[in-house]
Amino acid sequence: SWIIYPNPTTGKDFKLALIETEKQVEGKVEARVATTSGQMEFFIDRDINNLSETIGTYLQTKAPGVYVLQLTWNSKVESY
Repeated sequence: SWIIYPNPTTGKDFKLALIETEKQVEGKVEARVATTSGQMEFFIDRDINNLSETIGTYLQTKAPGVYVLQLTWNSKVESY
């Protein structure tokens, strides 16, 4: 349901976009960024652009590696 780019990323110009444009996000979008070692950071926002910017800023402070992004919205959950 989402497109997340660029991938790989340093966090600079990081974007989330809902590709199923006929579906609207109702309420907040919750995002969880997890490392392969189990560290997690949570973010919540109603505005997808603000959420993208917040996650991008966070990723700019992190070491290169593999991260899993889990998005929860409208009672749905997807991981990338």
